[in-house]
Amino acid sequence: SSEGHATDSPSALSHTRSLYDLRAQFDVLGKPGDVRSLRSSDEGLVAELSAPSSQPAPPAPPGKSRAHVVFDGDRVTVREEASRVGVSFQLTSTRAGKRAGELSLEDGMLMGDGSQGAQSLYRVNARGVEDFVLLERPPANGELSYDIEALGARALRLVDGTLEVLDAYGAPRLRVKQPYVIDARGAEHVANLEIHDCPVDRDARAPWGRELTELDRDRCRLAVRYDTSIAHPVLVDPEWQVAAFMNVARTHHTATLLPDGTVFVTGGFDENGVALDSTEILCPEELLCGGVVSFASGP
Repeated sequence: SSEGHATDSPSALSHTRSLYDLRAQFDVLGKPGDVRSLRSSDEGLVAELSAPSSQPAPPAPPGKSRAHVVFDGDRVTVREEASRVGVSFQLTSTRAGKRAGELSLEDGMLMGDGSQGAQSLYRVNARGVEDFVLLERPPANGELSYDIEALGARALRLVDGTLEVLDAYGAPRLRVKQPYVIDARGAEHVANLEIHDCPVDRDARAPWGRELTELDRDRCRLAVRYDTSIAHPVLVDPEWQVAAFMNVARTHHTATLLPDGTVFVTGGFDENGVALDSTEILCPEELLCGGVVSFASGP
């Protein structure tokens, strides 16, 4: 059973800011979330989803490639339902010796308390969970650090700022998109991911049909590094998703069918109209790579 629990109102702890207060400073939190309730299970608290009535829900991944998200104290587990490959993560500052975090449900989003120096807010949908972390001041070592555990994974792959969790066949099942940081003035900054304490594959080639740098342990440390000289408080935004759709939403791009049946996607513009120089490869065939997956292929 879960150590954490849900309440109907925000935590009253002195270091916790309300969603109303945070929305006044960070516009990105303005969109309501999709969580209807939290259901207790043997794994922990499972997020039950419902589409908001005020706006359409984001497109769900195809088939059974949906995310199963569970909260157990300060640890969050995200698995792809079809393969059961997943990852659990927890801010390093809230590890052993700290009590389980209290979760409150506000406007479809889950709010953690800020008693351990960082406050987490979670926006959950069928794709995964967007993990907003509020830092009132720069971290001492210049990075936000997570303790992560790979679940049913053969390898981790870090290419073009995106971390991918690969299954036994080398197909990406989950990804952590390259995060960004919003400073106290509302400006957005790119952050970078780095893996410590376990091997990581950095080859930009397709991850199946070749040798991989395989995991030799399940637990690693994921660091999110950013320019800590920017104005604080800041909101750091890692997003943990299933890999059954494109990593970057884009328009006016090219899409080229390759001889092996994969689709090479390059260029175009993102949702804000900014030109993209990144590329991705989409694998649409079930027999080719075990499902609909997309993976980064470098700039």
